[in-house]
Amino acid sequence: MKVIKKDGRTQKFDLDKIKTSIYRASDDAEQPLNESDIDNIAGDIETNIKDLKKDSVNSYVIQELVVDQLEKSGFNVLAKYYNLGNLE
Repeated sequence: MKVIKKDGRTQKFDLDKIKTSIYRASDDAEQPLNESDIDNIAGDIETNIKDLKKDSVNSYVIQELVVDQLEKSGFNVLAKYYNLGNLE
């Protein structure tokens, strides 16, 4: 699957980039997550992306899916920090 970046470039989907972003947001929010939590959340996000059944996905869609999954998992503050970090 390809990701369409904000500037129009495309690149291969990389779940590790989502994990890294969640980890950084958890640090910024001062709500550290352990690796297992991040893996579980990222796995759910990956499933949601695959359920879209598309060859390419806009990065904005991925961002929304990440925020939604963080909120569903009870990490509302972390979701806010993740969203802020990806708007810069």
